[in-house]
Amino acid sequence: MPEKFRSFEELLQPAAEPEIVPVATAEPVQTCEHEMHALRDVRLFRARVADAVQSAASQLMADIAATVVGRELRTEPAALQTIVERVLERFAQEEPVRVRVHPNDAQQLAIDVPVCADPSLMPGDAIVDVRCGWVDASLGVRFAGVLAGLHSK
Repeated sequence: MPEKFRSFEELLQPAAEPEIVPVATAEPVQTCEHEMHALRDVRLFRARVADAVQSAASQLMADIAATVVGRELRTEPAALQTIVERVLERFAQEEPVRVRVHPNDAQQLAIDVPVCADPSLMPGDAIVDVRCGWVDASLGVRFAGVLAGLHSK
């Protein structure tokens, strides 16, 4: 179809302002119930994974630290001497009767309380028998105390 003929004057007229067409405003999309449940499940899964990773990391750190401390006690038995001396000093009022340690550790202790070799104990463990009970200074108990201190921070 041929264009309408325009005069020279019409062509020289300023161009009209372009018409601004408003963009249709969309109503908020209603999230369907299925998507809400899926999102909730994803959040729960993420929280469970985070808990599992944190628990596994804590256990891994505990295992590594126990290995390092155990190795240190095997290579440096003087540490057990220091530990037993501290326990005896701390519990002196409970009247220590004897100290039980693993048979390999018994000859290495030089203390004023009788030392008894106890094969049921692990190397590095010590139990101080006092007048009315005992003080467990085994590696596991000492290590649990360290971990409890770390977790409380």
